[in-house]
Amino acid sequence: MIAPVGAAQADRLRALVAPYARGSVTEASMRLPVERVRDALGLPDIPHAHFLGGGCWLMGGSLLRWLCGQLGPENNPGDFDLFFESRAALERTAVRLLRAGYVPKCFSLKGSPWDRRRKRIYNPVPDLSALPEEEMLLYLHALATRPGLVAVDFRAPNGDLIQLSGVSSRASAQEILALADYTVCQMVMDGRDLHVGRYTWTDLMEGRLRANQLGYPPIAMRRLVKYWKRGFRPDASTVGKVAGAVLGGRWRWPA
Repeated sequence: MIAPVGAAQADRLRALVAPYARGSVTEASMRLPVERVRDALGLPDIPHAHFLGGGCWLMGGSLLRWLCGQLGPENNPGDFDLFFESRAALERTAVRLLRAGYVPKCFSLKGSPWDRRRKRIYNPVPDLSALPEEEMLLYLHALATRPGLVAVDFRAPNGDLIQLSGVSSRASAQEILALADYTVCQMVMDGRDLHVGRYTWTDLMEGRLRANQLGYPPIAMRRLVKYWKRGFRPDASTVGKVAGAVLGGRWRWPA
């Protein structure tokens, strides 16, 4: 369960990010070395971090759980979302996971991740691990070169779910951050640095849930309820934005 940081942890976090939590925020102030964050807050190493870097980023909920002290062996299995600056980076990481004993279950999506709810362009491979390695690598390569959004799931040896997501065009860390529904989830780790959004530190310390970009309002609504139950308080503006986007019908299933 994710919960806003406790008083002692909040004090340590405040000391770490005091120059960045309020006032002028620059690109440099929105990036901190991972080791500095880990040591200042007394956190364990984040699982699977050795796959990060080279255009591979860890994003979102798992980083929030880590900062709140809710990511460890006692919380397994967990889920980890990896995003990539390019399809080539996705393919490289998929091969590394494969050769490290992570078991793949792949699917390809065109246009939007919500296609899989409609069971349209959804190609599950229930036992990809049974294929010879050469065929598996060819499959991963073909998957990584298809148009639209691609996602590949791997199951880690400890049971964690690792999802790799990539789009056709190149993306930067700031562009990946912009995809988050809420500011407390605007976190990206590249193996060396932790990148955050403009309001991430302040909202995390205050336990505030602030809307960022509502990519798909019904999902944003479910996440609002989930984080609210976990102790993050949405302000009236956020509730209004999410409810208005859902009730106003400013979203559509992809054609």
